[in-house]
Amino acid sequence: EMGGVRPGTLLTKIGLQNGDVLESINGQPLSSPDTALGAYTTLRTADKFNLSIRRGGQPMTINYNLQ
Repeated sequence: EMGGVRPGTLLTKIGLQNGDVLESINGQPLSSPDTALGAYTTLRTADKFNLSIRRGGQPMTINYNLQ
């Protein structure tokens, strides 16, 4: 679960909010520390990605393109 998401950070630009549960990045599940680390690396280097999240119990997908 996301907490401490501050305004003006990459997380808020992507569209994440406090309380969101991040489930996968570009289809890569965040089921273990190793996969989470790999997904984080993807976020730092990719110019576009999609995030599968759960917000208020509802599944959502956020697609993001860095300009």
